Amino acid sequence: IGCADTDSDGVPDNVDEFPDDSTQSADTDGDGFGDDATGTEGDDCPAVSGGSFEGGTYGCLDTDLDGWANIVDDFPNEITQWLDSDGDGYGDNGAGFEGDGCPTEVGDSTLDVLGCPDSDSDEYSDDGDAFDDESAQWLDSDGDGYGDNPSPAVLFDDCPTVYGNSTADRQGCYDSDGDNFSNPTSS
Repeated sequence: IGCADTDSDGVPDNVDEFPDDSTQSADTDGDGFGDDATGTEGDDCPAVSGGSFEGGTYGCLDTDLDGWANIVDDFPNEITQWLDSDGDGYGDNGAGFEGDGCPTEVGDSTLDVLGCPDSDSDEYSDDGDAFDDESAQWLDSDGDGYGDNPSPAVLFDDCPTVYGNSTADRQGCYDSDGDNFSNPTSS
C-alpha cells in the first residue's frame, strides 16, 4: 500500500516487470514478453524463454533467430526461410536459401527453378521445359520441336542449331523443298 504504480495496473512499480504497460506485470521466463497472453505482446510460451516476435507469436523458442517461433516456422534451422505455403520443401522467400519459384504450387523441379511443377520428372519446371511431357528432352535451342539431347533420346535434333522440319533421313534439319529429307548442307 502506498507504493508507486506508474501504469495504474494495481501492481506496484517495485515488483511490476512492466511498470509502463498496464496490460503486463510479470515475465516468468524472463524473455521480455509478459505472461498475460491478452496483453501487449503477450508471451505465447510463458514457461520457455524465447525471442520470437514475427507472425503474432511472441516469446517462444526461435532456433534460427529469424523472429519466427519454431512452433510456426516451417524451417526452424534456416534463417532465410520460415514459410512453405505449398508444402513442397522449398521456402516462400524467393531470395532466401532454396527459394520456391512457384510458392503456391507444389513442385519438385530443381534444375532451372526450385519447387515448380515438373510433369515429366526430368527436374526442369514445366514452364522452363520445351518438352514438359518428355523426360529425355527439355531444351530446343532452335525452336523446331526437336530437342537438343542426342539420340537415343526421343525427338532428338540432328541439327540442334538450325531450325528445320526434316524427318526422313535426319530429324529437325533444314528441308527447303518440303520432301521431309534434309538439305545436304544443313547441319
